[in-house]
Amino acid sequence: MDGRAAIVEPLHRTADLLTRARAGDEHAFDALFARVVPRLQWFVDLRMGARVRERVDRDDVIQDTYAAALTQLESFTPTREGAFASWLLAIAENQIRRLVAHHGAAHRRAVRSDRPADRALALAADPMSGPATRAERRDVRERVRAAMATMDAAEQEAVLLRVVEARPLAEVAEIMDRSESAVRRLVARALGSLGRQLSGEDVA
Repeated sequence: MDGRAAIVEPLHRTADLLTRARAGDEHAFDALFARVVPRLQWFVDLRMGARVRERVDRDDVIQDTYAAALTQLESFTPTREGAFASWLLAIAENQIRRLVAHHGAAHRRAVRSDRPADRALALAADPMSGPATRAERRDVRERVRAAMATMDAAEQEAVLLRVVEARPLAEVAEIMDRSESAVRRLVARALGSLGRQLSGEDVA
């Protein structure tokens, strides 16, 4: 099997996995995503360049691409072989631009997006993440704590290790004894839940 065959899914296979993923089969989406990861990592490395890598971690881009693709899955139509890979690369490109613009020269733990979950977690964890008073930060921490209490234990651990502690994806996967795809899924699901609970609340 050559390199291209390892990346490009036959169109009918992509359509089948896509149908299952849209029906809620997370393993089907993981199967689609996993086949593109090597190409996605290579693309992100090239697109970021050395200077950007000082501010943005590649795993953060892959994680955000996974989460964004999962939420935008209904908008994707497999029109040709390799379309899913191209779609993911376009999402990754947008994630890189967003992360670079948001990071600037700031600390790696700085707020990484405008999503309520990201802003709340960064504000709660990092005293340099925003112009909040001690009381405001305490209030945000309490809201985050209450929201995270509704998650299962695996989701909580994944968020704490990957987002709050900013550990590399591979390290989190090793600690949790799970695959990197499983960790991505846990984090995406947990942040989605957290964001829904915090949406509409002022955490900036």
